[in-house]
Amino acid sequence: MWWVYIHIPVPMVILLRIYSDIGFAFYTYPILVGAFFAGQLVGRVYLPSKCGN
Repeated sequence: MWWVYIHIPVPMVILLRIYSDIGFAFYTYPILVGAFFAGQLVGRVYLPSKCGN
């Protein structure tokens, strides 16, 4: 099931890039990768406190 959770945002990111005129230029990829890692960090900090671990 983790495979589904990882790939569900992909179409949303593509649509966001197209409709917000960000495009697919090379300089936008570090921003996207940075957002990915920031989301992982926030999830790691937030979820353990939410689950009580």
